[in-house]
Amino acid sequence: MKKNMKKNILFWSIMFVSLFSILSCDNNDGETIIPGDISNITAEAREGAIMLRWDVPADSSYRYVRISYKDLWTGKEVIKLSSVYTDSLLIENLLNRFGDYTFSMETYSITGTPSGNVHDIKRSCIPVPAVTTKNDYQVTLTIDNLYGNAVQTNDGGGLPALLDGDGATYFHSTWSPTPQPGDVHYIQVNLDAPLTRDFFKFAYRNRANTANKPQEIKIEISEDNTNFTHLKTIDQGLPNGSGSEYNSDPIDLRGFFQPKHIRFSVLRTTNNTGTAASTIFFTMADFWLYESEEIVYDPEHNDDDL
Repeated sequence: MKKNMKKNILFWSIMFVSLFSILSCDNNDGETIIPGDISNITAEAREGAIMLRWDVPADSSYRYVRISYKDLWTGKEVIKLSSVYTDSLLIENLLNRFGDYTFSMETYSITGTPSGNVHDIKRSCIPVPAVTTKNDYQVTLTIDNLYGNAVQTNDGGGLPALLDGDGATYFHSTWSPTPQPGDVHYIQVNLDAPLTRDFFKFAYRNRANTANKPQEIKIEISEDNTNFTHLKTIDQGLPNGSGSEYNSDPIDLRGFFQPKHIRFSVLRTTNNTGTAASTIFFTMADFWLYESEEIVYDPEHNDDDL
């Protein structure tokens, strides 16, 4: 009997709690909670973005801020929600070329009720900088593409050593008979066809010893192998270590012409200043040539997709 009474009490207790919960939920149905508002809204221009900031009221009586704006790139409306626990939102992927973006901001309560106070703020972003990329394309060279005006035939492997990819073999310019004062030794690339891109690069590996490393290189170009134009002289940053390598920056051909012949004259080495006849020669283990192109993408002017 007592057991049955306990079971009945437990049953009706559970029923009462359930009924109370249902009635409580029903009482909330249709209830409208008006949210509080935000204030002191600012828009800070950034590179390709705008930072929105605002003050959250002390009572924090809203659930989120609804922020909407038109994506001026696609023409579509964008909606973002920022919770009551934040007071800022960074809007990215914007472009200055579209001018002002208009941001509409309104608070919503836990019942999804808007405050009715829509704040509009306008701002343009800081322009997005152009992005430059460079692509390199190695030029395949054969011994027929190389010429040297002073090749030491009994020291090193001659011009073929520059193309074998072996750091142990090397080219040596003439040291016997003794060069005369003012002599300039050079390596020249004679291409089968002119270069086609706006830039080219070269690279080389020094001989695996401690002497006669190029320290100043004059670069000249020609269309006919007769008339040469001075393009550039490199006298900084050339390595002097045993087996060290050098990779040039892209060399700009714009404003010149597309050369078929490129001459690399060594004016100074680690062993001379370019005037001592007995030390004017140079060595080199490997040599590479590249064409290079520069691609500039400017989102503020290009119509390609972001």
